[in-house]
Amino acid sequence: MCDNKACNAAIYFQDPTTFPPLSSTPPQPPLYSCPGSDVGYQVTFCPSGGFASPKNSPPVAIHPNGDKTKCLDARGGVFANGTAIQILDCNGSKSQQWLISAEFTLISLFEVSAYNVDAGSANPKNGDKVKLWVYSDDRLPSQGWIYTEDKRLRLYGTGKCLDLPNGSTANGNQLQTWDCISGNTNQIWTFP
Repeated sequence: MCDNKACNAAIYFQDPTTFPPLSSTPPQPPLYSCPGSDVGYQVTFCPSGGFASPKNSPPVAIHPNGDKTKCLDARGGVFANGTAIQILDCNGSKSQQWLISAEFTLISLFEVSAYNVDAGSANPKNGDKVKLWVYSDDRLPSQGWIYTEDKRLRLYGTGKCLDLPNGSTANGNQLQTWDCISGNTNQIWTFP
């Protein structure tokens, strides 16, 4: 199996509108092929703002509104159900290293990918605190996020976004869900 290519602006400049025509030659970038003969192609588009990141990808730090001195963090380095997701000075610890998964986008701790960023319910209210929760093969709706074009993390199937309460980057500020509001800098998240 060949390596996957992550869906990002450097590879996909716009959402695809059609599949390439059938051909005996591989498509040109931004689509990619496996080297060799007698191989098939598996193309993953990034539907609804989701993006692909294979399991062998390096971990990423997630920053509020481009502030690379602050990171999304699992409070106290505790990897357990209910651990608060907070903002903390970036320190490179395992509690700040995240894996972004494809399709039904999961934001998982890189070192302990059994735990995901969880909104608490499939239909959270404004102000509901975000926490770690164990991954379920049932694809818990409270763990499905979509990275939008304007850099928000929106809970799949809802109008709620990952939100930095009051826009405060003070250490220990626990993240919450809140109505997605265009241009709200409390809801902008960046990562490499």
